[in-house]
Amino acid sequence: MKYKIYRNLHNGKLSVKDSVSGLVVGHCDAVQMSEVEFKVSELGVARIRREKRKAVVATVNGTIAAIKGFVGFHGRNVVVDKSSRQYIPTMRVYFNPYKYTSFVDEVGDKVSKADCAVVESTGVMLVRR
Repeated sequence: MKYKIYRNLHNGKLSVKDSVSGLVVGHCDAVQMSEVEFKVSELGVARIRREKRKAVVATVNGTIAAIKGFVGFHGRNVVVDKSSRQYIPTMRVYFNPYKYTSFVDEVGDKVSKADCAVVESTGVMLVRR
């Protein structure tokens, strides 16, 4: 099952959204994902730059391999794929809408996919491509 993960601007947690239904299933402190895609709305980035106001415009999409501190929303739950291959992350990935229109690695190169990603509510993202 595929999920979209993004940093919640109100509660400081990560929001977990079901990719099929579009519903938020809950919030967590950290998540490890496999088969990862990094998505950014270019129109959303333009809006942030124009209005100088935070908004959710970027998501980390994939299959959940592990999750920490999950609290379900309205009785919903996540499906953790225990068969997902666990990787050791090898690089940091960032997203700053005031500087970039995509996720980037330490040297500023665009990152759109990864084998694995560990996303924390602090904003730290570690990946293995």
